Amino acid sequence: MPNILDHVSKAPVLAIDDLPRSATREEWFRITRCIIQETIAAMNLDPAAEAEVIEAFTGASLL
Repeated sequence: MPNILDHVSKAPVLAIDDLPRSATREEWFRITRCIIQETIAAMNLDPAAEAEVIEAFTGASLL
């Protein structure tokens, strides 16, 4: 059975060098939440779809 991650790019998604190396878990959570919020805003979804996406991330405790 093939691995589900076989098709995922090895290229980094974030420029980690731009983020603080000494960040605490709470700071990383805040950074992640900010990235998620910015991404949702940039998606330009209709209100119903946006509510669905926000609900999914809220349910996963990421917003």
